[in-house]
Amino acid sequence: MAPVASSTVNARLARWAALHAGLLLACTAAALAWSALWPVVIAGTISFGGFVGAFRQHWTPAGTFGAANTLTACRLGGLLALALWPMSALWIAGGAAALLLLDGADGWLARRFDQASDFGAFFDKEVDAFALLVLCLLAVQHQGIAPLLVTAGLLRYVFAVLMHLGNPPARTEPRTNAARYLYVFMMGAVLLPFLPLPAWTQVVLWTAVAGLVASFFPYFAWALRLPQRLAGLRRALS
Repeated sequence: MAPVASSTVNARLARWAALHAGLLLACTAAALAWSALWPVVIAGTISFGGFVGAFRQHWTPAGTFGAANTLTACRLGGLLALALWPMSALWIAGGAAALLLLDGADGWLARRFDQASDFGAFFDKEVDAFALLVLCLLAVQHQGIAPLLVTAGLLRYVFAVLMHLGNPPARTEPRTNAARYLYVFMMGAVLLPFLPLPAWTQVVLWTAVAGLVASFFPYFAWALRLPQRLAGLRRALS
């Protein structure tokens, strides 16, 4: 079978991301309304399961699932266990920290064993986004943090929907080191409510939320092609 062009795969990945995002946005609203995590857990399990099955021909260049994707799947499984298994706040923090430390190891495995693929990179990115959403919901529902915190966990999904609506020429967003550092900072900050720390440490959490929200505005504008649309409007009015 002839290899499928990367642009075609990326277009399919973007369509899945929009559907996945819409599902999780709706289920997050249900989770907040019902003070329960199971809507998001069930939606994530079904959506990721469908994703892995639908893209089975693109798992790795060799066609196998591979060590890197297996580690990403294990991180997803660990995250679902954190959401479903009754445990203390310290256990949640420890488990989430362990999963965070494993993030990046799947990329190393992909390079080490020549298993890098568009599917693998996308799978890793979407599990990262899902991890942030689940931890935000856990902090709200179990640690009494204001529901506004969930905004940070939904940014990726709002962006995916805007990507679908705006239909920019590139089907994957430009990624920067600053965005990666902000994600790590946010993931570390969202663990603070689970630790026996003074109340003022919430300042760190909300600073991380504000920084992450601000960092997404250029991505929203890019997804909706606002610079091009504004330039076209200026030309039309000139």
